[in-house]
Amino acid sequence: MGAAATIHATVTCASSALTNGNIQIYILDPNGNQAALQNYSGQNFKAQQSQSFSMTFTPAMAGVYSLEVGVFSATWQQWNWNWQAGSLTVTPPVAFTSTATAPVTMVAGATAAISVTVTETGLSGLANANVELQVFNSSGAAVATQFWSSQNFAKGQSRSYSYNWTSAATLPAGSYSVDVGVFDSAWSHDYYWNTDASIAVTAPKPAVSLSVSALSFASQTVGASSGAQSATLTNSSTATLTIAAITLGGSNPGDFAQTNTCGASLAAGAHCAISVTFKPTAAGARTAAVAISSNAAGSPQTIALSGTGVAATSKAHWCTAGLAAGPRRTPTAYSAKRQSGNQILPPATAVDRPEGGLTTHRRLTACPTGSRLVYCQL
Repeated sequence: MGAAATIHATVTCASSALTNGNIQIYILDPNGNQAALQNYSGQNFKAQQSQSFSMTFTPAMAGVYSLEVGVFSATWQQWNWNWQAGSLTVTPPVAFTSTATAPVTMVAGATAAISVTVTETGLSGLANANVELQVFNSSGAAVATQFWSSQNFAKGQSRSYSYNWTSAATLPAGSYSVDVGVFDSAWSHDYYWNTDASIAVTAPKPAVSLSVSALSFASQTVGASSGAQSATLTNSSTATLTIAAITLGGSNPGDFAQTNTCGASLAAGAHCAISVTFKPTAAGARTAAVAISSNAAGSPQTIALSGTGVAATSKAHWCTAGLAAGPRRTPTAYSAKRQSGNQILPPATAVDRPEGGLTTHRRLTACPTGSRLVYCQL
């Protein structure tokens, strides 16, 4: 391309002689358009005679040119036309090819590793070239660009490049093309541009992470509520998490209660709290689970709950002295407090006092009529 090419054609008169004939050489470019035409008039052929003709033309583009030769009478009546007389392959002085490998699919917000190999296929190579990689969306808008400047290519040389494209989390789903180009040092002429790969981008899916997988409560008296324990729920994705419900399930869901600050949705990277209390309805091991139903993969996520219910202790009765029932005792084995009216007193002990003072206490199963009840919780 850019240099003159000489075309030689040989014509043989295979039948009767031709007088004052016209010979035409016709050249078509790679697109099928006329590139050159040469006429040779007043040609005389004897039967079985061959003659050679030549022409020079300068190709305007690279590619395969087709050569056709026609033989006409003196009045341009066609005697013969050879549509496939020959061909000419034109190679540009500088030419390139490229290949690229990239993930077939990726999630928006992820990183795609793209590898490119560029090969010089022309006649002279290229110094100080600029290699460009661009990623385009389906509308033809570039969403990523990478340059490699001052690249030297010898004739037939290949060079490899790599680029990690980290897509935006908000990148719309769709097909994206990976295009590669080679330019001169001034970026004024592009020697090559081609689409080498495509990547299907899908929308990100929400993901849930929990600070704990289980909450275990200390033993708790039946009917009494424990303090709250908390778990943190985090939207660990780049997409909005939609929460359908947070519920209690399992064997004993009625023994636990939960409250939360999560709401109906959770933004990317945001978190909320789930608080749980334990109030056993029966003695023994009690279990349940918090279930979080959402649009995240693997939904529902769960938090296991466990605790042990303990039966309530009995009350021992303490009655005032001056009554005949029961012997006097000092209940040092009972460490719980006792109550007299609205006053909480130290652990109960049996004390002898004069009349008018605090009288002796006795441990009884019940208080006789007329006595004043004083008790302690064991």
